[in-house]
Amino acid sequence: MTQLACHTITCPRCGSPLPPQVFNAPSDVSCPNCGLVMTATLYPRFFNAGDVQKAVSGVPMGRESSCYFHPEKLAVSLCSECGRFLCSLCELNIEGRIVCPTCLEKLDQEKRVSTFTSEVAFTDAISLSLALFPMLIWPITFITAPFTLFYIWRHLKETKQYIIPRKRWRFYLAGLIACVQITAWAILFTGIFTRI
Repeated sequence: MTQLACHTITCPRCGSPLPPQVFNAPSDVSCPNCGLVMTATLYPRFFNAGDVQKAVSGVPMGRESSCYFHPEKLAVSLCSECGRFLCSLCELNIEGRIVCPTCLEKLDQEKRVSTFTSEVAFTDAISLSLALFPMLIWPITFITAPFTLFYIWRHLKETKQYIIPRKRWRFYLAGLIACVQITAWAILFTGIFTRI
């Protein structure tokens, strides 16, 4: 613990202090004393003395680390932004990264995370509306039916996560209605041109 407080990290094999160029290197580096090949990643939070002292003060003795926010709980992961130890209660999996609650708030304020949205468009319901409502004024289906198919093609592959999972049947029903409308227009135009 004194090593953390003094901001020195030693080699796991020989115990000699590691120089700063060893940390956060783009590839594996070796210990200048014993030659042990290693990867050493330090997070910016490591060099903030106040945070280190706070984190060290509540750590239980032994080989395990404790959570930064809950010193009585064992850590299960590290925050990918600041490097704090996190318990299972504090670890948040956001877009494939583990972050702590503090960093999540910071990422949200900086608009660096796209998981949180204030508005959600139900594209499946929009496509069904595009297919159904123009039938009230049927001549405009000449334009809206192809547009509906384009809209479905553009949004069908999107993987949006909703609180209540939505099925894709609205897309398929809208596509079927749009295809029927296009077929009806094709039959109508074929009939008109054959009479001429």
